[in-house]
Amino acid sequence: MSAEDRIEDTHASVLTEQWPDVGFLGMGVWWGWIWLRYGGVNALDSLSVQNAVSVFYSYMLSTLAIAVVVLLAAVFWQRATALADNRLVVAGFALLAGVATYVSGFVNAASMTALYIVASTLTGVGTAFLCLRAGRVYGSVPLGESLLNGALSLLLAVAVYFVGEGIPQEWYLSYVSFLPLASAGLFALVGSESFPSAAVHESSSRRATSRERSMVRRLILAASIVAFTAGVGKGITSLAVSSAQFELEGAISVFFVGMASIAVIVLLSRFGVYQGARYAYSTLMVMGIALMLASCFGLSVSYLSVGKETLWFMLSCLMAYMAFKFEASSVRVFGLGQACYFVCSAAGWLGSFWRRVMRT
Repeated sequence: MSAEDRIEDTHASVLTEQWPDVGFLGMGVWWGWIWLRYGGVNALDSLSVQNAVSVFYSYMLSTLAIAVVVLLAAVFWQRATALADNRLVVAGFALLAGVATYVSGFVNAASMTALYIVASTLTGVGTAFLCLRAGRVYGSVPLGESLLNGALSLLLAVAVYFVGEGIPQEWYLSYVSFLPLASAGLFALVGSESFPSAAVHESSSRRATSRERSMVRRLILAASIVAFTAGVGKGITSLAVSSAQFELEGAISVFFVGMASIAVIVLLSRFGVYQGARYAYSTLMVMGIALMLASCFGLSVSYLSVGKETLWFMLSCLMAYMAFKFEASSVRVFGLGQACYFVCSAAGWLGSFWRRVMRT
């Protein structure tokens, strides 16, 4: 560890001694940014008239960018691990995402100018390193800590979202643009000594069995299916409903995500880590199926995102735990899993767009 890193860790330890897990909340701020950026139209209409369709274009560009970056990180995981462990690198990319968010708020999405495309893409590139940092942070602890901190992060994301919805419109874009940097700041509170080094993974004699590798594959497949299904619902509403309705449905979904995260915390506390996680996962799957059936009777398909967001946090924590348990690279496991998740989510949004084009 360098002298600068030791100084930073000393400063960070003052807060982390009082609240050891505060650094894990960086994922909540990052996810709050995603909800504000793609759950409404406010971040896209500072100087031009926008609608929910603008969210579709922005989401596709940003999500595919983050998927590409984290997939490359999974391939070149040794180099990516060093970058994700460097606080200044993560902060630099978070700043890039914040600036790109701010710039994209002043560009008309309908014109699809080069500036709009570049800015939207860079939001994904910048926040991809927040995703990798989340994998490193959550991949350094056992399942119980991972799930509990993940649920608390989800509650923080809910708070971040509703604060953003309640602040004056003239401050909204600045608020959303600051969130990636705030996320990087929280992640920086987790000292680099907490992470297993890439060298440990290279020399470790521990190898995942075929059964364990199958578990990881099934976990990634489950996350991909959930992301695709909910992506179709969200894409349909972004293209079919008014901006006000899109905003309202997003706010209702976020509220129930908060209720679901509280339920997960209660289950973990009542039944223990593994039994509670099993109950929570099963309940969420049943709830997702129920929401899909309810959409046949008039319930908006956008509410599928309630199950999607809650399952996302559980599946992300489980992916990180797999890396912790098997002594594998968290960047490799988490990056591959998140790449599949984001690609399938974007495919769902794109599928809804293609469905609309074919109908017209």
